[in-house]
Amino acid sequence: MAGGQQGPIIAALGADVTVFDNSKKQLEKDEFVARRDNLRIKTVEYVNFQGKEPFYEKMGFDIIPNGITKMIGMK
Repeated sequence: MAGGQQGPIIAALGADVTVFDNSKKQLEKDEFVARRDNLRIKTVEYVNFQGKEPFYEKMGFDIIPNGITKMIGMK
């Protein structure tokens, strides 16, 4: 899933969570909350280069929420 505060919330519900973000600072925040609250979260620093197939499409995720980022890009 995209970074932000969604990862720890979904992990708190019992899901196995992998957070992708291009912001190391955001991933560090997710890791801090995971340690503090004893949550299982995997973090991956990732930048999506336009025109290339995202590697996570082959990883078999059940859901990929992408909060506000998609809304900002809408016209």
